[in-house]
Amino acid sequence: MKKYLCRFPGCSALLDAPGHCPKHKPPPSRPGPAFVNAGRPNAHLYNTAAWRRLKREKLLDQPYCSRCGIAKGPGVRLECHHIRPPRGDQDRFFDPDNLEVVCPACHRVITAQEIHRRRR
Repeated sequence: MKKYLCRFPGCSALLDAPGHCPKHKPPPSRPGPAFVNAGRPNAHLYNTAAWRRLKREKLLDQPYCSRCGIAKGPGVRLECHHIRPPRGDQDRFFDPDNLEVVCPACHRVITAQEIHRRRR
């Protein structure tokens, strides 16, 4: 039976199948975007046609980050952020006036600040 070397650089462990030995097995990958909002009150609304349409319209109306001003372009994507978290309120979730366009970096900062405020 053919043996394979562990794919980790410098490791000489022999395996029955290609891959990594138990010592160098990579951690499981992070869940994909479908699971990002799992467990949140409005998680099911992010996967609706109404949300995708609203988000697309908002991004077309404002093709730049409202915080840092970076414009949408090659390698730059923009996201929609709820100014006031909807927390189960479907009307607030789909309110276009409650959305702002931000880049991923600004979105992370805003979200971190919100989490920090909630914990205090």
